[in-house]
Amino acid sequence: MSKSDNKSKVKNKFTRTRVRTENKGESLTRQSEASQADVNNIVRKAMKTGQLPVLSRDAVNTELAQPESFHEAMNKVTAAQQAFDALPSNIRNEFDNDPVKFLSAVHDPASKEKLQELGILEQDSPPSPPAHLEKTTQVDSDVSTESSVDSAK
Repeated sequence: MSKSDNKSKVKNKFTRTRVRTENKGESLTRQSEASQADVNNIVRKAMKTGQLPVLSRDAVNTELAQPESFHEAMNKVTAAQQAFDALPSNIRNEFDNDPVKFLSAVHDPASKEKLQELGILEQDSPPSPPAHLEKTTQVDSDVSTESSVDSAK
């Protein structure tokens, strides 16, 4: 036996082990689009027409209202997150610790009662009694006017 046969092989970071994966099921790749994806066909068409193929996607509306810069928008998001984090934990738990759910509830008129129960919104004050209206006429002119007079005289 030679001296080299007695040495065991030492693996280092440069030693590679080849791994091979075999798919035994049906392929999920659509073979009907193989010719459209072949780079040779794409280049051949581009050489004939002088244009690269365009992806068929819906147009993106670039005329969106952008009143703020990205920095200002992120400052608002951070301020909203900090305000939400400052709420008591029982209120945060009502909204699954999600500030988006909280803001949606604040802007939803249907959730007004729930927010009042939690103490986020003030309770509605009872409506004040309507002022007593009394009809008066002016002596100098024939125009009659209504004026409000407090009922607690």
